[in-house]
Amino acid sequence: AVVCYRKQYAYVFAQLPITLQEICQFFIWRNIGSDAATCNNTNRAFSLFCTVSVLYVPIGYTLWARQTAPTVELRKKINVVLSACVALFIAFMAYTIIGLAAAWYPYCTFPGAWGHQLWPMLTPPLPPVINDKLNTYLRWLLTHMFHWAWYWAYMALIMISIMLVTGAILVRATMVVLGPFLIVPLYFLVGAEFGSVWCWAAGVGAVAMLVEPWMLDRFPWLVEMLPETEQKPHLQDGNCNITPLDTWQSKLGGPLRMLRGGRNAAELIVP
Repeated sequence: AVVCYRKQYAYVFAQLPITLQEICQFFIWRNIGSDAATCNNTNRAFSLFCTVSVLYVPIGYTLWARQTAPTVELRKKINVVLSACVALFIAFMAYTIIGLAAAWYPYCTFPGAWGHQLWPMLTPPLPPVINDKLNTYLRWLLTHMFHWAWYWAYMALIMISIMLVTGAILVRATMVVLGPFLIVPLYFLVGAEFGSVWCWAAGVGAVAMLVEPWMLDRFPWLVEMLPETEQKPHLQDGNCNITPLDTWQSKLGGPLRMLRGGRNAAELIVP
């Protein structure tokens, strides 16, 4: 609500999927089974919707980066990343739908060994045409290679997309610290349950979005840490109306500064 009030709609689209998957987890817990065999249709539906929300996260960040891009050249590079994000979304959803239609992908969320939700999107099985021809060792090896390739392709796109966001220094720092530096130890600690645990940390990004305008105002040295191109953002096509920091301060005062920022973090930076 605060971000919408600021008219920072790109922030909303970037953070909305993380919020939606949290809602999905709530309904999954209310329809949880002990294993994949005790799963009801409500669980399967919200598990699938959770997958869509999670897959959309790098797309949302890339769209946010595209809106805040200071130059047309950067936008073109961001479009390449956006294409990769969309390709990953389509590829995994196609794999999921094929598995569901052929009944070899049991799409059910249930508690793992550590008591956290074990999402089916994090344990995709190999198709029977491959799985049935492998011995136990090769099946285990290929399955884990498949899972790790999928995990890191996804995390790499999230890290690249968030680093392309212009001006969002606090959000970028938060996601980098809570990204691969947290995923790896989580995986070795709780296995595939890391997804439902990491989403708690990803939610910190929402808090960073809320406080960042106030932080840039309160601590000007944060602005100096940004590259010069981000300290003086501009779009060649004229689609970004920059609000200088002094003008923004003159319009707002006190605690309202945190509630009413510019349209994106870049607008709060000294020109």
